[in-house]
Amino acid sequence: DLPNYRWTETKEDLDIRIKFKVNFKIKSKDVVVEFKKTHLKAGLKGHPPIIDGETYNNIKIEDSTWSISDNELLIIIGKVDKMKWNRVLNKDPEIDTQTDDSEVGN
Repeated sequence: DLPNYRWTETKEDLDIRIKFKVNFKIKSKDVVVEFKKTHLKAGLKGHPPIIDGETYNNIKIEDSTWSISDNELLIIIGKVDKMKWNRVLNKDPEIDTQTDDSEVGN
């Protein structure tokens, strides 16, 4: 877990969860999510983004999506390759990926 979000991964994708601590029910129109080949941006419209930076690896944009439920944003990033990520954004702290588990979380 990182201060503003948590993430897990499989060989095919990376799942990022952002829990918004606000006093209203968030709808899809309240959220901004932008996928680029090597960049991810996500947060509430009109507020500084919670995630905004160059990704550790390339994003498969056509396999990436997001949804909102109970004020939690779920972002699913499709991976271009099957390698493990040791962080979501290059500016994030690295985690140890030396594990044989099929799913890794942070």
